[in-house]
Amino acid sequence: GKGAAFAFTSNEAIAKLYPSGTPTQSWVTPAIRALELARSQQEGWLYIDPAGPTCALAVSMEVDFALRNPNNQELKTALAAFAAQQASQEQVLTVFVEDGPLLISVDESTAPGEPRRRLTTLPDGSAGLLGFTTAPEVLTAFPGDSVGRFTCRQLIAMIRERNYGGIVINPAGPFVVLTAAEINAAAART
Repeated sequence: GKGAAFAFTSNEAIAKLYPSGTPTQSWVTPAIRALELARSQQEGWLYIDPAGPTCALAVSMEVDFALRNPNNQELKTALAAFAAQQASQEQVLTVFVEDGPLLISVDESTAPGEPRRRLTTLPDGSAGLLGFTTAPEVLTAFPGDSVGRFTCRQLIAMIRERNYGGIVINPAGPFVVLTAAEINAAAART
C-alpha cells in the first residue's frame, strides 16, 4: 500500500493529534495545493483532519477528480471573505463578472439523453441557477449528478437567455445569492 498525507482545516485540528501543550507547526496553503501535493508525492490517501471528524480521500480517485475539473479559487476566496464580513457582496459580484470557471450540477437521471440543470428558487420566487466553485462541491450537494463546466460569462449569458432570476454560488456555504439585475449592472460596468 501507498502512504497517506494529512491535511488540516485549522491549528486546533492539528493539536488534537498530540498531548495538550505539544508545540506544533503548520504550513498554510489553499485546499487545491494540498490536493496537488498529495498527488505529486504519490500518496495513496489524503486524510483531512485525521483526529476527527475526518474525511479520507483516495488520491487516485477523489483527488484526481477534483484536480481534473476547473475550480475558481478567486471566487471561493471572495465568498469566504464575504461570509466573514471582510468583503461586500459587490466585491464578490466583481470577481464573478471578471470571468473564470464555474460549475453547475447536471441531473442526467430524469430524462435519458436530456441533461437537466439543477435550479433553485430564489428569495423573490424566481428560478435561479446553482453555481459551484469546485467539482467536489457539486457532488457534495448532488452525489448522483454530473459536473457541467462553464465560465462565469457563459452562465451570465444563460441567466439572460433563459430569464433566470439569478444564481446561488456554493449553496452549502459560504454562499452568495446574485440577482440577474445585480449581475447585469455589474457586467455593464466592466
